Amino acid sequence: MALALVNKAISVASRQYGKMLGPSLNSFGLTYEDLLNENDYSVAEALSLADKDLVTGRTRRAKRAIDLSYKRKDLQDYAPNMALDPFKSELGDEIEALQDRDEEFIRLNMHMS
Repeated sequence: MALALVNKAISVASRQYGKMLGPSLNSFGLTYEDLLNENDYSVAEALSLADKDLVTGRTRRAKRAIDLSYKRKDLQDYAPNMALDPFKSELGDEIEALQDRDEEFIRLNMHMS
């Protein structure tokens, strides 16, 4: 019962966070996955395994966001009709699979401790 209540509260909070974060990401033309830290092992490995176009797109979006931030402009000033989806997932499944693999490796090798 308590777990269901906690999950419900987290779900409500995450929806509210998404409503606040989405417009900020759209103003710079970023996706949520562009904010993931490349120094995290799972993210770095997923990027190394990802299609070259995906990595190039991520880099270009980051550079564009830096440029727009420096100029204090929104992407909509330059491309008002551009359709943006800030929560589009391209790496999420790969990152999750890599994290599951690492957790399984740790569990299987716990007897060696």
